[in-house]
Amino acid sequence: MANAPVFSVIIPVFNKWELTSACLRSLREHTPEYDYEVIVADNASSDATAAELPELGKSLFGPRSRHIRFEQNRNFGPACNAAAAIAEAPLLFFLNNDTLLTPGWAPPLLAALAEDRKLAGVGPLLLYEDNTVQHLGVAFDVQSVEHLYRGFPGDHPVVRKRRYFRVITGAALLMSAAVFHKHSGFYEEYRNGFEDVDLGLRIAATGRKFSCIPESRIYHLESQTPGRKDGDDRNVELLMRRCKHLWRIDKHLLVKEDGFEPFIDDGFGVSCILNTADSDALSKEADGQSLDFLRQLLKRHPLWLEGRIVAAKTLEQQGRYGDAFVFQSEIASLQMSAASFEWLGRKAARIGNSAAEDYAKEVGNTLREKRGNRARALVLLDFAREKRDPFLERLFEHAIRERFPSSV
Repeated sequence: MANAPVFSVIIPVFNKWELTSACLRSLREHTPEYDYEVIVADNASSDATAAELPELGKSLFGPRSRHIRFEQNRNFGPACNAAAAIAEAPLLFFLNNDTLLTPGWAPPLLAALAEDRKLAGVGPLLLYEDNTVQHLGVAFDVQSVEHLYRGFPGDHPVVRKRRYFRVITGAALLMSAAVFHKHSGFYEEYRNGFEDVDLGLRIAATGRKFSCIPESRIYHLESQTPGRKDGDDRNVELLMRRCKHLWRIDKHLLVKEDGFEPFIDDGFGVSCILNTADSDALSKEADGQSLDFLRQLLKRHPLWLEGRIVAAKTLEQQGRYGDAFVFQSEIASLQMSAASFEWLGRKAARIGNSAAEDYAKEVGNTLREKRGNRARALVLLDFAREKRDPFLERLFEHAIRERFPSSV
């Protein structure tokens, strides 16, 4: 009998054969060190997938290639669970088909999982095609989850750092098959979203953790599956219903640990900018330099608010209002204040961008309404106190004192 494979690669697909084909070829090209199997779970694709996949899989992976085809689209979770049920390896590697693997992606993941007993699962650093970050871990905000440091340069110091998370994406996730099955796999009522968050929170409740390993890098085109976002509203409701008791805000702790400055924005979420000392140092470095020099600094320091303000003002002074608007949009997104989006709406009107003007007005109105919601602010302050999070408590106290001076 042949030895069991080291790991099973599980790839759920729905159409987009060109992506699946490229993913499989990159997997074969950049994974020469190991004996592994590949299980593609086809959610009733109507394109060339059914006809082309068996032959390509056999040519690339021989008898280690398997193909499950469903008669209807069962979505991400059920497809992954079905593939995991027949996987032969002790480790499962869930992989989206809109990914491209790179040389040496596997050894750092396998080593990290073997060496750190705290880890229930690991993933690679996921990059966009321009080498900026798509995913390095999930941060929890007041009522949302987000990819921490999305858009940062792939060589930024905080990107190269290893850290623990309660959740990482299922787009590229290596974990023990035993752990996956012990926790009943992905909850199947989600529709292509938040299955990984639900699973991660359930596992994290037992004390285990997850980590993205920056020495392993994979490119992720992100959200290429048709209808990928259609179920988001329902998925969020389901997540909150199932996992509200497991929710713990941690974005403020993660960014503070990395030297950034978190604050409570007008939507009563956690936003962050560069700390004052680093911002002042960059301003000194940029003083008297060209706009191109300033642009390069901003690429390396995505949270540098003051640099964007200087760039926007400089471009406006040059009459380059369209270019200035790009930086003005980034300023509003960093500040997340009603005033900044109202200001952005006026700038959009000036350059005749009606769509951006309407968007800015909508966001500004929403933020203004939330900013003025004293009852909501006090509920969140109580939440921070109940969670015994003194840092978060101080952040909310500061925000409430500034907006409702008599409330704290």
